[in-house]
Amino acid sequence: MASTSSTRISFDNLRKRLGSGSTTNLETKKNKPSKDSVFLDEEVSTAVSNQVLACLQDDRVAFKLANLLAQVVIPQFEEKLGFLKKKITDLKTEMQTKDTEIQELKDKNDELEQYGRREGIRISGITERPDEDTDKIVIEVGKLIGITITLNDINRSHRVGNPQVESTRPRQIICRFRGYYTKRSFIKQAKNLKDIRSKIEILSSVSPEGDQTEVKSNETGSSQPTASTPRTHQKIPDIFQHNIFINEDLTKVRSNLAFQARQLQKEKKIQSTWTSDGIIFIKKRDDRVVLIRTQKQLNQIISETKLKLTIRRTDVDDSSFVNIPMDEGPIQAQ
Repeated sequence: MASTSSTRISFDNLRKRLGSGSTTNLETKKNKPSKDSVFLDEEVSTAVSNQVLACLQDDRVAFKLANLLAQVVIPQFEEKLGFLKKKITDLKTEMQTKDTEIQELKDKNDELEQYGRREGIRISGITERPDEDTDKIVIEVGKLIGITITLNDINRSHRVGNPQVESTRPRQIICRFRGYYTKRSFIKQAKNLKDIRSKIEILSSVSPEGDQTEVKSNETGSSQPTASTPRTHQKIPDIFQHNIFINEDLTKVRSNLAFQARQLQKEKKIQSTWTSDGIIFIKKRDDRVVLIRTQKQLNQIISETKLKLTIRRTDVDDSSFVNIPMDEGPIQAQ
């Protein structure tokens, strides 16, 4: 009540002051606020504020006010939220489309890169020497697998990567032939690799003087008898002291896919795997042969084998089915 009385007194004082002045003074007061009007505004503002606070302390008034605000604010908020949700959905769709396009471009680029490697092979397990000639090494490997290669057949050959002083594992030799069919014949003959180890063991057992020495057993388990006839000396190059592997020259993506496929074979989840013209082939346990060009295709095979093995062996941890190392490894010729 005190605030209301003071407000009325201020209004009464204002009337008296405005009524006692001239028209000119009135116009001046309209255009230029006086100290009394400023004081009046402050009193009115204070009175209104007090009244509003008093109303807000009433739960019924606050509830009605909240409902009124909700009727205005909530629809606007829902409209804005719906717009943002649609925007997010559109962006996700756009991102998925972009991801698909990017993956398609990567696959196409990998296809082109593999086509550029169609005349190349990689040979692993050849001992390194400081004065080596990789062209001649390729020719010697050709002799071992039963194919004649000349220098004219080779475009270029070299070791892969920088020399590793502390590593005992020899670097691969990459060779690019001058023609695709030379490379294809070389890979085809590489199936004779299973006989190379026994050849090396037999030839290495012959002493330089042609003495009668016992020959080691070959891979079939049959021993070569010690004959009384002197053996002629056949010197085997000392570069062939390791197991030799011959691969097609694959891109990094496909080399990784081939390695994962070999892991599946080792785990007996598939029957076999091999490569031909840069394509990975997998023979499944049901004798079906499928082609693998992308990680997505291989993941589908992994998922299928995981499901089948889970049904047969429920006591095995699921994580073991996808625990496949991603590092590269040599591909043994089929």
